[in-house]
Amino acid sequence: MSSGFAFHEAQPVIDEDEDGLPIVAAYPAGAAYAVAGVDDGWVHVLLPSAGGDIESSFPESVGTLTDASAPAPATLVPYREAAERFPDLISADDLADYEAAARAIAEWS
Repeated sequence: MSSGFAFHEAQPVIDEDEDGLPIVAAYPAGAAYAVAGVDDGWVHVLLPSAGGDIESSFPESVGTLTDASAPAPATLVPYREAAERFPDLISADDLADYEAAARAIAEWS
């Protein structure tokens, strides 16, 4: 089995910040992330994050299986910007929910 998976293009993944709000991490193209498994055309990848590795699944077509892993850190993308850049990932309703939650947290702080 291959031990790495390198994306053809940067891949956005939703994670959580320390307040429990969603954040978007864009994992760069070319870096090979550890493979946890392959199943029916999907690759289960271990992605490094601030809270430890997270497992996320991607269609095999978005990357290339490799013999070794060589992960690179993700770039954090502000949620509003991510909603504009990745509309298939974050809907208008998701953005509205995020903004309401962020306002509530700011009021309690």
